[in-house]
Amino acid sequence: MGCLFSWFHEKLRRALSSSEGRFEATFEQAAVGIALVALDGRFLRVNHRLSTIVGYAPEELMARTFHDITHPDDLDADLAYVRRVLAGEIDTFTMEKRYFRKDGSIVWVNLTVSLARKASGAPDYFIAVIENISDRKLAERRFRQLFEQAPVALATSDRDGNLLLINDAFIDLFGYHIEEIPTIADWRTRVLPDAGQHTAAGQDRSSQWPAEEPAELVEQSVLCRDGSRKTVLLSRLRLADEMMLAATDISQRKAAETRLRERNAELERFDRASIDRELQMIVLKRQVNEMARELGREPPYDLSFADTLPR
Repeated sequence: MGCLFSWFHEKLRRALSSSEGRFEATFEQAAVGIALVALDGRFLRVNHRLSTIVGYAPEELMARTFHDITHPDDLDADLAYVRRVLAGEIDTFTMEKRYFRKDGSIVWVNLTVSLARKASGAPDYFIAVIENISDRKLAERRFRQLFEQAPVALATSDRDGNLLLINDAFIDLFGYHIEEIPTIADWRTRVLPDAGQHTAAGQDRSSQWPAEEPAELVEQSVLCRDGSRKTVLLSRLRLADEMMLAATDISQRKAAETRLRERNAELERFDRASIDRELQMIVLKRQVNEMARELGREPPYDLSFADTLPR
């Protein structure tokens, strides 16, 4: 979006310098807000789209300065950029900031500003292009809330493997804060110290940047900060130019599976011992029956069910 915005900003500047008619068409038909702003911050001219974004009629905006509608927490950064443009340090700047709408609500915008100069080269006025990004910021905030509150350990990283975010569940699981593991490589070195684990966890990020669909779950034994070992399921998911790593602690499940296997093995041993005892009893009863026959007596035990068993 930044490249597209810069392209439009340059197009506007060229239209402004080429002909009045061309500028008028670009100015009024633009799908983004546009303002010509005096050096002291007064709005000299605004288009319809900007009026819609901030809720003020054009004449109401032109009776104000950008300082009047800028959120106070964003004003200092905005003014710092303006001073750098006027000093010739930069030609243009882009920033995300908040405006107060006429109804008092807040709207997030992406602002790109450049300086128009007179024929003498002296500063004349600013050209500002404003895009409403409130929906995107809302989506980002909701994602951040879900991310932070997720019961599963989550971490996001960029293409270079720098960790961008980790949630509380990630800290609880592995014991590390992001300052201690600023990159995926640092995390792998600490929690996957055993040979061969790195490959399974996706060590080569540059040549194996995964597709949009989730990667296969990989079970790993990890070493936590406190020295304990846990068994986790790891998975990666590509989100545009970021990667999300998910880790689920299955240590309790694995321990339960181990206990179940042990109980089953114990039961099998008991069954085998019971069967051996039954077979021994059958042998003894056969011997008693044979002794009874030799004495001319009726055999005391009915072993017809065991006739097929080896003697």
